[in-house]
Order: sequence, then structure tokens, then C-alpha cells
Amino acid sequence: MKKITIAALAALLITPLALSISVSAATTDFTANAQITVTAVTIDATTGAVVDMFIANSSTAESWSMNSGAFSVTNPGSFSVGSSDSAVRAFQINLSGTQVSCAGNTTPGTSTITLPTTAGTYTVVPRSNECGGGGNVSTGGGGGDGGSSSQNNSQTTDETTTTPPATTTPTTSTPVVSGDTNLANVKSEASSIATKTRAEVAAAAGKAIDTIKEGEYNTSIVGKVVATQSSVSIAVREKILTFVTYGSPTTDSLGAGERGGVVNSFKEAFGRLPESDTDWEDVVKIANGRWPGQTDTAREATAEANFKAIYKRASVRSNAHDDAAVVVMAYGLRPRDRNLNSEKAAIKSYEAIFKRTPQTATAWDAVRAIAYSGATR
Repeated sequence: MKKITIAALAALLITPLALSISVSAATTDFTANAQITVTAVTIDATTGAVVDMFIANSSTAESWSMNSGAFSVTNPGSFSVGSSDSAVRAFQINLSGTQVSCAGNTTPGTSTITLPTTAGTYTVVPRSNECGGGGNVSTGGGGGDGGSSSQNNSQTTDETTTTPPATTTPTTSTPVVSGDTNLANVKSEASSIATKTRAEVAAAAGKAIDTIKEGEYNTSIVGKVVATQSSVSIAVREKILTFVTYGSPTTDSLGAGERGGVVNSFKEAFGRLPESDTDWEDVVKIANGRWPGQTDTAREATAEANFKAIYKRASVRSNAHDDAAVVVMAYGLRPRDRNLNSEKAAIKSYEAIFKRTPQTATAWDAVRAIAYSGATR
């Protein structure tokens, strides 16, 4: 298995041309006579983390709806939304899977974003990072909407899933190659997360201790990551909370929700939460799009089956692009440099293959593989 970063995708598909016609919303069947709370809007599809948002008083639209965590608005008139939750760093508005606007939640409870008045059904996406901070993390790193108001259940193909393995096969840690500053930083940061105090980790990331955010993330993100484990020590949970809340220099752009998603990817791949220095090195490697030092043959076999479903052929692991696709699907590697156009095309490919929108962590791993591995049919 090659120890390289994910190759950028040269363009697997040509995104169909979408013809848009600008017209104004014709009806205002809905009018907010007071501020309305919209509960349980998905901010991270990988961990299932949700936040509350609000519709501003006097907002108008033909209609709005909440379905499985997705907040959508049809034909907005003067329609503004916001959130009092400090976990929401920004608001993103999507139309047909494409971002049309984004604004920061600089003052939670006061900051809002106003939707366009051009007719259409828009998706309101809360983000756990800034508008320029690596894209829409509500999808667990996959881009696009954080859910769909409808789902095609007549699927003919499905991703293969496995029960998390009980044991893994550790391999020798990747040596630091001269000039590979990212790998050196990954190792240093992982050691800090595994061995240093919460205050030291926060300081290394250039942040001050924030007990309010810790309390929020402990429930909304960490609680969901550890929920499937029969028992979790206080020390292990605290390390996860520290990483989610403060991150590290190379993982800061991911946002808290996506860092929780990275820990979840490690758990799904290896059947346990990270504890040792080696475990945390692999967590930070996954966050940086690097091959982990530990491997699991069953997990990779599952990824190879999914590869065949996507590309209609068996993977050739000696081919760097095929190997990248398998490893991304097996371990959930995140791209170091995101390309939202590639992700949009990959989502369309996924929907065409599996006949539904990506929702699960396994599904988003497949989307990332399509978008960034460079593998082709």
C-alpha cells in the first residue's frame, strides 16, 4: 500500500449543463409572525450532529420544510435564517447542490443570511467552519447538501458494509522523508494530542480554552462518535473532545464537526476509538489525506467490493489511482485540498450508481474516492 497523499482527480465526469431562468417567487403562502425555531438541522452528516436554527420574524416564502435534518425553503420572498448555536460558524445556501451564497455567524443569535428571491427550492446548510474554511462540512467532507428532502428507494446497487473488525494489523510507522514537512507536522501534532494536556493542545492550535464549546461539542459531536462503544474511559473521551474542539494546525480548516467525522472514520475502520500515539497518528493522517500506518484486510476487501460496484471492474492495487480509491473508501481519508467541482460531479456519479443521495459515512467515503482518487472505469 503506497504511502502517498490523495491524487487530485482530473475530471471523471462532465457535469451536465444546468439551464437556469431567473424569475421571482410568485407566492408567499408562509409568513413568519414571530421568530420560529427550526430544530435538529444536520451540521455533520458523518456523526449525525445537529443544531437548532431560526427563521427570522416577517420572513416570507411559498413554503419551508424539515426532512431528516435537511432544512429547505421553496420560492423565498424575504426569508432570513440564523442560529444562536455557537457551533454554527457560517450559513450556506445551496440550490440544486450548488452553493449560491454563504455568510458568517459572527454574532450567534443575531447574525442572519437572507435567501435569494429567485424561484427555486433552496437548502439551508449550517457549517461548523468559516465560508472559506474548506467547504461544507455538514456533509462529512463530501460537499453538496447535508441531506435530501426525498430519497429514491428503488436502488439496484448498494455499498457493501462490514461489522467493525475486532483486531487490526499495525505496521511500521512511516519514516519522515527529508523535505516532507506535512508528515513531520502530522507526527508532531499526533504526539501532542496523545500525550499533552488540553491547554497545551489548544495553545499549539493557537486557541484559548473554551469550556462553552467543549460542553456543546461533547454532546453534539463526541457523544455521537462514542455512542456505539460499550465503554469509553474518561481519558479517551477527553482526548477526542480536545481534538474535536481545538484540532491542530494541519486539521484546523476541517472544523469541529469534520474532525469528529475523522475520529468516526478511524473507529469505523479499526473497530475502536483512538488511544495510543500510533492511533492518533493515524487519525491525523486520515485528516490530512495520508495513508494510515495501521491496516485492516477485511475493511480493504469491503472497499474493493465497493470499487467494483463503482468502476465495473476489479481494482488493480499496483495502480496508484486504484489503490487510492480503495484506501479512501476503507479508511475515510480526507483531501488536503478540496475541489468542490470534483465533489459535485462525484455526488452525481454516486447518485447515478446507487440510485440515492449519499447519507452514511461509507457513502461519503465512496464520494471522496470518486472525487479525488483519479481511478476510472
